[in-house]
Amino acid sequence: MKQNAEMIYAHDEAPYDSEGLRVQTVHNEQYLTLWRGARKMSHGFGEVIVMNSEYEKTVIHLDAIITNMYGQKFLSGLDFHEQELTTRGTILVTAYNTTMYNLTQMGGSEHGFVTDSLFFEIDIETQEILFSWSALDHFWPEDSMLPLISSSGYGGPKNPYDFFHLSSIQAVNHDSYLISSRNFWSVYLISRSNGRILWELRGNTKGGDFGALPHHGRFRWQNHVRAHNVTSREMILSMFDNHNSPEDMGKTYSRGLLLKLKLPPNPDEKPEILRILSPDRAKISPDYGSYQLGLSNGNQFMSWGAGGVVHEYGPDDGHDLRWQARFGYDESITSYRAFKDIWAGTPSKWTPALVVEKREDTVLGFVSWNGATDIDSYNIYLAEPGTALKPLGKANVLGFETGFDLGVKNNETNCIMVAAVRKGQEIRQSNVGCIEGKTFVSTFVDSRGKETGDSVVEKTKMQKIMGYFS
Repeated sequence: MKQNAEMIYAHDEAPYDSEGLRVQTVHNEQYLTLWRGARKMSHGFGEVIVMNSEYEKTVIHLDAIITNMYGQKFLSGLDFHEQELTTRGTILVTAYNTTMYNLTQMGGSEHGFVTDSLFFEIDIETQEILFSWSALDHFWPEDSMLPLISSSGYGGPKNPYDFFHLSSIQAVNHDSYLISSRNFWSVYLISRSNGRILWELRGNTKGGDFGALPHHGRFRWQNHVRAHNVTSREMILSMFDNHNSPEDMGKTYSRGLLLKLKLPPNPDEKPEILRILSPDRAKISPDYGSYQLGLSNGNQFMSWGAGGVVHEYGPDDGHDLRWQARFGYDESITSYRAFKDIWAGTPSKWTPALVVEKREDTVLGFVSWNGATDIDSYNIYLAEPGTALKPLGKANVLGFETGFDLGVKNNETNCIMVAAVRKGQEIRQSNVGCIEGKTFVSTFVDSRGKETGDSVVEKTKMQKIMGYFS
C-alpha cells in the first residue's frame, strides 16, 4: 500500500496463510517475495513466491524431507521466517523439522521432540539445494533460553520444543551467513564451506566471542538481524530487539538496536552502541518485528510485530517520528515484518478491471488495475459491439479504484472500455463493461493467471474486482 494507506496490490492466496511480503532488489531488478502455506505453532509449512515487476511468479519448493507430526500434507516444507534473495541467483529459506530428542535433562520425556531449525540456500532457476544447515548439528537444546513448556510447545510430537528458533538469515560476502537464534539470544556467523560457527554475539552479559556487551546494548528474543557495511575489520549490526516473549514479559520496551562490531572478534573489545531506537511511543512486542535502515529518504522504519503498529523515524533517533500507521489492536492482528520501499509494477497477466452501472439518468464507471503503479488516468471509450471505439473522455486516477460519471448526455451508453495511461501513453485496455449486468472480458485473467471465461455476471461493486474475483 501507499503511505496514505491506499492499496497498490492485493495478493490472494486463499485458502493459504501468507507472510513476509516485501520488495527485494537484486542487480537493479525488483522482486516481490512472500511465503504461503499453513502455520503451525511458531512456524509453518509452505512455499515461497518470487514475482518480478510484471507479477510473473516463480514458486520455490523445498526438495528435502521435512518431518511433521500433524498428519497433514503441506504445499512444501518451507517455513515463513526468511526468504532472502542473494546476488548469486539463490534464495535463503528456513525450515523446521520435528526430531525425536531425549529431554530428561530439562524435566521432559526421554522420547521427547524438538523442532530442529534448518536453513537452505536454493538455486532459484534449478531449485537445487546448494547448502543446508541444522541447529541440532551444532547446539544442545539444553542450552536454550526458552523454558521447556512455553506457548510454542512443550516437547510433544505435535508441540515440539522450539529450542533454537532461527528467525533470520543473510548472506555475508561470498563465504558466510549471518543467522539469528531468537531462543539462544544470539547472532552467529556461519561458514558457507562447512557450516562451522565462526563467531557468536550473545545478547546477555557474556557477549559471546566479542566480550561483554554494554548494559544498554544487551538484547534478547530478537528478530530481523541484518549486517551492514561489512569489511574485514568491522560490521554494523541492526536488529529488532523484542526483549520480551510470551513467557518473559518485562518492563523493558522493545526497540531497534544498532551495534558496531570490530572484526575479527576480540573479547577485550566491546561492541559499540551506535543507536537505540526506543521512541516516546515505544511498545512491548513479545513476538515478531523488524527494523529497516536506509530508506530512500534516509529515514528508518520499524514494525512492532505483535503490536500492530509501524513507525517511520528520521535518520537519527526515536524522537523524530515522521509517519505512523496502526493496522490492528495490540496482538489482535500481527505482522511478522513490515518494510517501506519503492515499487514499480505493471501486471502482464491481467488487465484493468471495469464495471459500469446505470444510476438514475447517468452512467457510472468504476475501474482498478490491481498491482499497477504510476497510472495517471484512464481514457474512456464507447465500445458498442460491431463498431469502432469512440472517445468519450478521460478520468484522472483517484486511487486504487477510480470512479467516473459519464453524465446525462451519455445516459444511453450501453458498453464502454477504458485504457490505462502512463506518461501520456496508453499501456493496457480494460475489459468491456456493459450496463445490462454483464461484463465481457475477452482475454481477461485473474491475479492467479487463470482465465475467467468469456463473460462474468457482475454485481456492480468494484470492491469485488481487484484483479481477481472473490
